[in-house]
Amino acid sequence: MKRLICLLVLIGGLHAKYEKIRSASAFYKYLEPSVKDQLTLAAVLFYDKNEGKVPKDLGKEQRKLAQEHHREIAKNIKAQKRAFEHTARAFKEVDLLSVDVGDRNNIQLRDAYQISYYPTLRLFKKGEPLVVDGKNVELKGDFSQGMIFEEPAISQFIRTYFGKDIDALIKAQAQAQWELEKRRASAPKYYNYGPYWGWGWGWGYPYYGYGWGYGGWRGCC
Repeated sequence: MKRLICLLVLIGGLHAKYEKIRSASAFYKYLEPSVKDQLTLAAVLFYDKNEGKVPKDLGKEQRKLAQEHHREIAKNIKAQKRAFEHTARAFKEVDLLSVDVGDRNNIQLRDAYQISYYPTLRLFKKGEPLVVDGKNVELKGDFSQGMIFEEPAISQFIRTYFGKDIDALIKAQAQAQWELEKRRASAPKYYNYGPYWGWGWGWGYPYYGYGWGYGGWRGCC
């Protein structure tokens, strides 16, 4: 029975997930390994919605230039998030999380992971940043664009570092599905007998849904 439960958990555990993180506690909760998801592969987009925000003490001409700059930044952020969210559809095994470090509830994350350039895409595995050769694996800059027939930069990035893990998860899920179908095919069949009149708790009383089937006593419904 324990093995069967594990199979069901594994089969139902892989799912595409895109979430906008609204607090540090929510972020850590998503990264925490669970029975359903032991690896917790995650790609995290850090951005600052307040980047380029126009100061109040600027002159008229400076303010105009600053506003144009801020609008351009906002436009780029929107494009990055759209590309990031679209990528979630291609990876059922990876959680894609977006974090606005300009939100005071997420400042702790900016400081904890020393994020100083926006946007920055970081990879996490088993709740910890993915590190290769002593350096955090990350992608910086404008990765929302690419050639029409070229795999998007975000997808390439995720596939490069998580490819083997993704393949292992897919293989494990397929194996679990096969084992589950095998168990179902070999499971004993049960048959109920009822209702019967004239047999049950006593002669002359109707019997509703209780009886012996192959494998033991069978109850109603």
